Amino acid sequence: MHNRIHLALTLLALVVASTSTLNAGDNLRLKYAQPASRWTEALPVGNGRLGAMIFGGVAEERLQLNEATLWSGAPRDWNNPGAKEVLPQVRAAIFAGDYVKAGELCKKMQGPYNESYQP
Repeated sequence: MHNRIHLALTLLALVVASTSTLNAGDNLRLKYAQPASRWTEALPVGNGRLGAMIFGGVAEERLQLNEATLWSGAPRDWNNPGAKEVLPQVRAAIFAGDYVKAGELCKKMQGPYNESYQP
């Protein structure tokens, strides 16, 4: 009798564990009743350098692509190595309440001029 109860509880635990695992997989899926008809409904896909927004429908599918080199300038290092020396001065100006000076100092922390985006 004791073995039957133990066996029944073990089987019940296995069934409950297997159904909760199946349900967890469903929670990780995105399901939609209809295709994205506007850009704001689309889901982005990409790898950080190349991206796309896919939307439309069965009769007409639209892909809007973006690629990292679609800028008017050449690839270069956008970091400003001198920014860390200016940061204490910016903090001091903010704590002193001199926000105009802090804003001017922040310009020294920015990277080089950024060219325009070319879609």
